[in-house]
Order: sequence, then C-alpha cells, then structure tokens
Amino acid sequence: NAPAGAVPTNDWWSSILYKKTDCAYGEPLHAHPLSYDALNTGLGFSYNTSPVISGTATGVGEFHYPYRQDFIAGVAGLNSPDVKVDGWTDWTVTPFWSDGARTVKATIGHGLPFAYFRVTGGNAQLTTVATPTVWSNSGSTIGYTVNSHDYVAYAPAGATWTVSGNAISSTLAG
Repeated sequence: NAPAGAVPTNDWWSSILYKKTDCAYGEPLHAHPLSYDALNTGLGFSYNTSPVISGTATGVGEFHYPYRQDFIAGVAGLNSPDVKVDGWTDWTVTPFWSDGARTVKATIGHGLPFAYFRVTGGNAQLTTVATPTVWSNSGSTIGYTVNSHDYVAYAPAGATWTVSGNAISSTLAG
C-alpha cells in the first residue's frame, strides 16, 4: 500500500524515494541536528559538528557538514535489498527495510534529536563504528559515547541492553 497524498519531490529525505546515484538506498539525509544514511543493515546515524570548506581562495567554495557515521540502528542479521518509504508528514519520514525475515521501520524528523524504531525478526542492534564507551546501562536504557558523541537508546519496560565489541543489542523484552 502506498501512502496517500502527493509524493514530495524536494524534501530533505526525497533521495530515498528518487534514488539517482545509490539506486537501492538513496543519499545521506541531513535532518539537522542529525544526519542519516539508509544502508542494507538499517539506518546510519551521524552527528557531525566539524564543517568542511572546499574550493580555493579564488574559486567557488562550499561550507557543509558531511555525513560521518557513528552507528547503525537496525535488527540483528538484517540484509535488506533496498529501503522504501512507509509514510511521511510535513516534518518526518518513515523509512522501511525488509529482507523477508526481518524488518525495521524508523521514524525520523527534521530538527528532531531522536528517532523511533520498530523491529521484527530479531534483536534490536546498534552497531558502532568504534568500541563504544558505555556510561550508563540500567534496565531498558543505555547511554554510550562513540566518536566523541553521546547517545542514549531506550527499549520497552523490562528490556535490557548487552554490549559485545561494537554491537549493542536488546531482545526488547519480546
């Protein structure tokens, strides 16, 4: 089923609908303060606070914050062939991944410092690009730092988080 209404063609997340250079997953989505990237294993997160300036002193330059991944949020074992759009609002989009056995549905928004996920077919998994520094792990909440950026993940009541190398996972209490 397709979402009702006109399909946006020029929104911050439109590249996951109109896939020009990455035909399966689209380009990074700059929703500020966070940026995201749809991947076969889930949704990548970036919180880049270091600008890059390109060009020369006499040439046209560009000032931007490139996507630099801190972690991927998904479900253990996910290998989706593409990302689809399940729905959207004026400020949010809901990308959807499925490999037939596992699914991830995320709701992300422009200007929102958080994302909401629903997963099926396995454990929720956060895969960090470096070993995370866990500064709080209490029941259904885990706080960790990766690439000098602090993050917190919340699971349903009764759930716990486990850390193994670069993987943070939870059964989500079923």
